[in-house]
Amino acid sequence: MARAVLFDPKKAPAPTEKIPRWFQEVRHYQIQPGLLLPRIVFMRLVREIAMDISSDVTRWQISALQAVQDVAEDYLVCVLEAATLCTVNAKRDTLLPSDIETAMGCGKKLGRWQQAVEAHDFKASRAHMLERHKKRAADLPTTEPESKQKKVTPDPQYHPHTILEHVIREIIPTRWMDSSSKRGLYQTVTTDPQDAITKCKDMIAPWVVQYYEDGLLYDHEHLREKAVSHLQFGPGLYIGIMRIPSSSWRRYVGQSINCNHRVHHNHESATYRKSHPSLHYEYHEIAEEIFWLDPAFVPHFLPAGLLNIMELWQALVFRSLQESDLKDMLPEGGRGIADSELGLGANVRNPLAQGLTFRESPDMGYYRFKNSPDPIKQAYFEKMRNRSTDIRWWSDRDAKRQSLLRGDIYRGTFGPSFGTLKGAGEDRMFTIHYAYILFGTTFWRRWDESTIRVKCELAPEGEMHSHCVVRGCYFLVNDPARRLGIRISGIMKCNGEESFCWVNMWGDQTTMRINSLVDFLLDRPTDIGEPRRFLPRNIWVGRPKGIYTSKDLRDGYDYVSVLRKYDESFEE
Repeated sequence: MARAVLFDPKKAPAPTEKIPRWFQEVRHYQIQPGLLLPRIVFMRLVREIAMDISSDVTRWQISALQAVQDVAEDYLVCVLEAATLCTVNAKRDTLLPSDIETAMGCGKKLGRWQQAVEAHDFKASRAHMLERHKKRAADLPTTEPESKQKKVTPDPQYHPHTILEHVIREIIPTRWMDSSSKRGLYQTVTTDPQDAITKCKDMIAPWVVQYYEDGLLYDHEHLREKAVSHLQFGPGLYIGIMRIPSSSWRRYVGQSINCNHRVHHNHESATYRKSHPSLHYEYHEIAEEIFWLDPAFVPHFLPAGLLNIMELWQALVFRSLQESDLKDMLPEGGRGIADSELGLGANVRNPLAQGLTFRESPDMGYYRFKNSPDPIKQAYFEKMRNRSTDIRWWSDRDAKRQSLLRGDIYRGTFGPSFGTLKGAGEDRMFTIHYAYILFGTTFWRRWDESTIRVKCELAPEGEMHSHCVVRGCYFLVNDPARRLGIRISGIMKCNGEESFCWVNMWGDQTTMRINSLVDFLLDRPTDIGEPRRFLPRNIWVGRPKGIYTSKDLRDGYDYVSVLRKYDESFEE
């Protein structure tokens, strides 16, 4: 569809000049033939508006939603094009809300929007989108279309109740009782398995059993009828059904203490998906349609062991685990189930390992996808391998120290700040050697995340940095925190120029953490027991949790031997 031209091609930068970021973005969106708004978000918005107007229409065809999105984007392009002309006429560089109001007022009088809607070629736009999806899905494994799939007579050995009994009577006692942590989770289940089976059966939604007995449980068109817009505000289970290009489907199951928040605030948040890589999120990014199911009614205060068992049950019933795990845990090794049906899972880790460490419950993780024929799994393997390389690099103390002093691009992760005060969570936070560093979210939104640099500047011994990271009266004369200034810089998204800010923080405990950070930057021993420091958790020296040191150390920590280790001339 047509794109608004927001710049003069004659004034385009010469090939020898550095191409600004805004110019590249304009070129990218003008060349891109498809739609700009995320399909899932727009579909949800349309359904919400339709429900506010009338509750009679509950289902939409994909072609109808696409037609609405085509018209909406054409309308927005026309409005922004006219608003840009208003901005140019006013001899300004910034587009204001008044420009959009003026453009919309002129459009209503001239009837331009109605002409644009009438002239829109829906068939050509739909053909464009279909061709684009075919190119993206050329390498994805395909499955037979739903309309051509034959209903298979349900196998009694894979009945939901049979699988539940198999998990409680066979899998738990033989595989998950070899350590104290596992016995603590599942001891009550093995003591009285029949009582556990009865409790779990009472939680299963009736439609799951009915659909399996009718041969409809793996028919995604029928499953869509059970889709829910909001999950329960409390502990429970959920299932995500994703339709990816080439009419293929993927399934993901999960549990949470607040299912509604987990799905609608985490899974459907692009920022959260970017900072928490997962195979499920790789499919989520390319999905054409996603709907959620509520397969069980979980009561409050349910033991963690039973909740893990219910999650494994739904993972085996809906076959959302990887093929090797399904063949290992299904009755009879999954005999009689087609390989194409076993390859639709998006879960990687065993649900029974929830609450256990990787040492207690080892898992292959993303390594199993190294030679996978699925390009999405291959891409996930490469991403996780590169991420592991960055984590190993960031754990190298010398490399980390030199990077911070030079001001290299920060390789860690940025997250929201925590707290209970009003406005908590609005700033961005990252960690440098146990010190929580916060800076304004205004800079975060303006900067390109991949260009953010963090530089730690140290003033000479005995002097105070002009932009000291700790403000107020929280530090003492001898605190090393007085010497430190933290400068954060990045490339702005709007004009491609670099901007920066200095970190300002408050608090006595923050000062102690910054003191330990300065010791780290100066390559001093960070655990020698100096006053006004933060000492992290270290069970090997009898410190089960992190502590703050004042004039002397807390009881139970032998700092004299540590001082002698680093200073042979030390005398008690």
